[in-house]
Amino acid sequence: MSRIYLEALPNNILAVRLDTESRAVNTFSARLDLTNGTVKKYDYSNSIVNLWIEKPDESNGQLSAMIPGGYDGSNGELFRMELNSDSSGEVKVMISEQKFFLHDTQATEISASSTELMVKVQSYPQGVEYILLILVIIVSGVIYFKKKF
Repeated sequence: MSRIYLEALPNNILAVRLDTESRAVNTFSARLDLTNGTVKKYDYSNSIVNLWIEKPDESNGQLSAMIPGGYDGSNGELFRMELNSDSSGEVKVMISEQKFFLHDTQATEISASSTELMVKVQSYPQGVEYILLILVIIVSGVIYFKKKF
């Protein structure tokens, strides 16, 4: 059975992926819901999807898309989402209402059960990114001068 699933990555990022379980999928739809958290941004740059009908956003968790020619694979990235670090603690992310249409002559419809993931969101104090950047610059400078002199 095909499914959309979640993969937790570092820095409060979740990858939303498609596993067709060896059956080419042409079209899919699902609903994405978060409890106790919000999304900072969505990233579609590495998506296997050619044509989005509905992209999820802050006001709408519905997603649907078409992949002309179909997709048959187990690790197809649909998109990534970065969770807000102000929502420190556990965030429940649920993908429900999953429907898939196979890339066959009848566009056979199949459904899948819901997927959920509890994610521990790490909050960073204000300005930590700048401090880390400054440390990288300092260390790089020290290494450069050691090699130079």
